Parts: sequence; C-alpha cells; structure tokens
Amino acid sequence: MTPPSPADMAVRRLAGALIPRALAALVAGWVAAAVTLVADAATGVAIPVPTSNAQAILAALAGALLTIAVFAVWMRTVVVGLAAAYVSPRVVSNYLDDRFQRRMTTAMIAGFAYVLAVLAFLPAATGDGDGRGVPAISSIVATLVVVVALLAVLLAIRHAVSSLSPSALVRALADGALATMAVPDRPDDDVPIGRHAEDGDGFRVRSDVMGWVQDVDYHALLDALPPETTLTLPVPTGEFVARDEAVAVVDRPLPERACDAIRAAVTVAPTRSGERDLAFAVQQLVDVAQHAMTTTSNDTSTADEALVHLRAVLGELLRNGKFSGRLRGADGRVVVSDGIWDPADHVDAALERLAPQAAELPTTRHRLLLTIEALESTAREVGDERSRRILAHHHELLVGDATTGAR
Repeated sequence: MTPPSPADMAVRRLAGALIPRALAALVAGWVAAAVTLVADAATGVAIPVPTSNAQAILAALAGALLTIAVFAVWMRTVVVGLAAAYVSPRVVSNYLDDRFQRRMTTAMIAGFAYVLAVLAFLPAATGDGDGRGVPAISSIVATLVVVVALLAVLLAIRHAVSSLSPSALVRALADGALATMAVPDRPDDDVPIGRHAEDGDGFRVRSDVMGWVQDVDYHALLDALPPETTLTLPVPTGEFVARDEAVAVVDRPLPERACDAIRAAVTVAPTRSGERDLAFAVQQLVDVAQHAMTTTSNDTSTADEALVHLRAVLGELLRNGKFSGRLRGADGRVVVSDGIWDPADHVDAALERLAPQAAELPTTRHRLLLTIEALESTAREVGDERSRRILAHHHELLVGDATTGAR
C-alpha cells in the first residue's frame, strides 16, 4: 500500500482540525436559533410582512453568508500570492491558514446554521394576506448576522495583509527560531567516550519510514537501552532518513522490543518543521533574505530586515554556546549524537548562501558587513574561536569584493 503523500497528510490534519469545529458551529447556530425563536414565541412580537417574502429574504441572506465566507478565504489566497513576490513562496505557503481564519470560518458556519434554522421554523406561508407576520427577534438577528459577516470580511482582509507583510513574516520567523532555541531538552552531559558505537559494525536500528527527523526523545532512548550500552544517533533532528537506513547504532544487539522503543523515540515526519529543527528555522530567515536579494525582487528593505533579525538569532545562538550532544543514564547507558550542529555551523551555512548575493548589492553588502561585525564581536566575547574565524573569513571576502568593485 502506497503511503500518503505530505500534501495528503497536511489535508488530513487540516480536516481533523476543522471538522469538529464545523460541527460545533452548526450546533451553536441551531441552539441560538432555538433560543431566539422561543423568545419570539414568548413575547409574541412579529414583523407584519408576508411569510413568503420573509422566506425569500432569509434564503437570500443564507446565500449571502456563503458568498461572504468564500470571498474571505479567497482574499487570503490573493494576499498570500502577493506576499510571495516579496519572500520565498515556500515560507509564505505556511501562512495560507491560521487561527484567525479558522475562527472566522467557524463563525460564518454558525451564522449560516442560524439563518437556515430560522428559515426552517418560520410559520407556513398561507398567502400574501397572512397577517400573522414573522418572528421579529429571529429575523432581525439573522439580518445582523449577515451585516456582521460583511464587516468581518474587511477585518479578515486587514488581518491577512498585516500578518503576511514582509516585516511581519520576518519577525514571525525570527521569533520561531528563538523559540526553537529555547527548548530545554538539549543533551549536554560531559561524557568521555573512547569509542562510539558507529565506529565499527555496531548493531543498527533501521527506520521503517522515510522523512525528516523532527524530534528525538533522548530520555526514552536511554530507557530503551540495557546497562553498559552506548547508542549513537547518526540522524539528529533536522536530518533526512530513508526507509531501512539506521536511526541508531548500538554497541550490542538489542531485542525487537527495544528496537521498537528506539524508533518510537525518533519522530520522523514527511516534511521539515522549524519547531524543533533549528537549522531549518534559521534557513527560512536566510531564504527570505536570499529571495529579497534576487534580481527579480531586488527588495533591499526586506533583505535588511531579514539580516538584522538573522543577526539577533545567530547572536543568541553564539551566546547559548554549543552542547555536547551526549546524555548519560544510569548503569553506564549513554546516548551520543555527533551530528548536532555547533553555532559555527549555523553561521557558516547562513553566510555561504548570503555573501555571494550580497556582494552584488552595495546597500545589502554594507548591512551584511555590519551583521558580520556584530556577530564577530559576540563570538569574541563568548570565546567561540571557530565562529570568529568563519566570520572574519567572510568579512574579508566581502571587503575584498567591495574593493574590487570600486576599482
């Protein structure tokens, strides 16, 4: 059986989140209609219009609600398309859906259910001479629901434009990277190990799925090991693993139950996520800066904003320092992750991508030079010599390019 694609998985997750909300909205709309209809029956207040006319108006209001809901969703896709001209489409595609849009859609469904319920419980039409009229409270509320929905569309457009502006996207990506950095579960024990499990022909625990490693539960890995056992992770968070590739290498054979526990401790997903994958979180900021520096975009303002936020993220990373990637358990159990990036790796990966493009744009090159100088000062302050050398190297290259261009 063919496994579902990442797009199918995303649709299923979205459906799983929306269907319960939609059902709850339908129930809420029906309950609200029942309350207003009971109030109408208790007060006896009616609008003196023929029932057939009221039915036509309410049916039109229900159709208007559907049109408004579709228009609101469509307008967000238009705004996303416009935002893709300023930042990487891969980045902006993550913002096609958000909590505000879900709440607004839920409210629209509740309003639609309310109008339909009121329409269904109107008294039967007996001709144009029917003097009983229609329930006043329910009919007025149904009209107000549509008016509020129209105002909500304006609010939705404003929200989409403000949340998908380049500045807002850059800030959201920077905040996400800082939040990823703040996750406390980082293996940082001082474990002297003379020989790693992966140095030889260790026992390999192989993946039964294909995808990106999104999270590793190091404590669960320790619990799965017998005493005096070392486990090495060849695929830390952010790495890609294929089916039947090793997700762990152990220095002794393990029973199948322990292998299943190890696989369960390594979360593999079809797509990457910046929630725990710091390299990907930083890469998205670099994507924005790179896209802004392309000849088709040439958006120096967005590039500058991405660079100053990247400076904040990388500066915080330098101050946090590197961690060992090792966790010691009881009875000689050890988990080793040698593939974890140092701060210098993140710095080098970002500058290797940004420096060549920035060298062609004087304004952006100056901003990148200021970013490098600030990070170099931070690296010197915290004693990260490797990062300082990398930053000094890129600084020299950019200054050399500027000197060559001036000639």
